[in-house]
Amino acid sequence: MKRHLFFVFITLVLFLAACGQVDEEVTSSNDSTKQEKETPLTSQEVTTKNNSNQEEALPSFDGDIGTFHFVGIYTNEEMEENEGSYPVDFEGFHINVTPILVDIELNELGQQQYDGKTKVRAIQLTTEAENTNDFNVDYNGTITIVTSDGEQLSSDSGVLSENPVAQTYMGKVKEVGAFTISLDDNAKPEKIELIMEPPYKVENGSVDPVNGVIGEEQHFAFEFISKEELGE
Repeated sequence: MKRHLFFVFITLVLFLAACGQVDEEVTSSNDSTKQEKETPLTSQEVTTKNNSNQEEALPSFDGDIGTFHFVGIYTNEEMEENEGSYPVDFEGFHINVTPILVDIELNELGQQQYDGKTKVRAIQLTTEAENTNDFNVDYNGTITIVTSDGEQLSSDSGVLSENPVAQTYMGKVKEVGAFTISLDDNAKPEKIELIMEPPYKVENGSVDPVNGVIGEEQHFAFEFISKEELGE
């Protein structure tokens, strides 16, 4: 099963790169508008290290703020049964989530956003969303992560989110993207819990925050598998 997750992860990263949708979610108190962007493949290259050791053959990929290096993946039984992603169903609004742990070598832009740091560790939530309903759906992308190390972290959501998954879905459409949420330096939580808030039905161009909720808040638990374990 670990070997299966190894290949699932490589496939996922290559897929995101091909779609030009590996977007970085960074917190900025000065952001007041949503920046919707799709990075073209030419700036989103994925490189697989050609080493004899399989654990070093895991891919790295370039994003707007630097180069992302795989540290490990968070998984559970349902995720393993669903080919490496966790399926979430908000009454017809579907999200597949894959939580991974990464080290990011920051470029100049990334260093500006992270107070001069040259490297950060983060949990990256790769997300594939699809609205199968006949009506429009607004998804804010509000996700809370509670770690076994005692940290509580949140994704940027709504107008602050740079992940294209957080948007209004005009009918039956799909979107792919990622949230990147920084941790304390060298943190490696053995377990995490994801808390995902539901989307809203759009009626007459607006949402009802009370009666327009689609489904309920959902909680999921994951355990960490390192890249060394995946290579076994």
